[in-house]
Amino acid sequence: MIRYLTPLGGVGVAIFLIVSGFGLSESNKTKGLKYYWEKKSLRILVPYLIWLPFFWLIVRYIPLDQTFSYPFPRYWYLEYLLLCYVIYWVLAKCMSKYLILGLAFFGVFSFSVFPCLQAEQSFSFFIGVVVSMYKLNLQKLTRKKALLLALLLFVLGVLMLQTKQLPQIRAFGENSFPMKIVQLIMKSSLALSLIIIANLVVESYRVNWLVRFLSLIGAYSLEVYLVQMIFYNSIHRSWLKLVFFLIVTVGISVTVHSIANLCSNYIRKVVKRK
Repeated sequence: MIRYLTPLGGVGVAIFLIVSGFGLSESNKTKGLKYYWEKKSLRILVPYLIWLPFFWLIVRYIPLDQTFSYPFPRYWYLEYLLLCYVIYWVLAKCMSKYLILGLAFFGVFSFSVFPCLQAEQSFSFFIGVVVSMYKLNLQKLTRKKALLLALLLFVLGVLMLQTKQLPQIRAFGENSFPMKIVQLIMKSSLALSLIIIANLVVESYRVNWLVRFLSLIGAYSLEVYLVQMIFYNSIHRSWLKLVFFLIVTVGISVTVHSIANLCSNYIRKVVKRK
């Protein structure tokens, strides 16, 4: 049962990348690329730097079941997200007519060159941008058609999850072409289905608590990602360790997020004065 739950982290990453691509494209429509790097730097670099002292203390005083690059831990998701930002900025700035084509090529390149973790997310950011660009057409879909699309995507994702468990597929290895394909389809499909369902629930029932909950997840997602990675392998299927892991992760994430917000606001004020 446990191995069927392991893709949930990857599905979450796919959701974040899709939402990032969508949000970036929507922002570009209304505000253009003004202050592009200032915003991205504050959102990613500041929380990372605030997190570092916590990381050093944890690594030094708490026994963990994994090793990290010290003193500056590497996070493949942040590196890949920044790469997506760079590619988008270059294309939007210099080749705006070929933005979608360029992002599609980057997706193919990522799938072909990067290891499985990045390869399985190679089209997530691209999907978010495409959804933004064709948002008006997608909004014309009836609720029944949107629900059917979400159901089909969910079924496809589950089928790929089952396919991943086949000995014939696992025999190829994690970084093989067949495994990358299965992982990519599975995580993209499940992520899209969950996004569509959440959107339908919000639109149909005006569930304010769900909107607030999703907004809260989005606000703290980066900090949660930074913190949880350090404890992830120390749970060992123990409920007591899992509860401890959740409490510590949420506590540190909220602290890092609050300090990062204060620092970011201060930096914005200083920049405006100049």
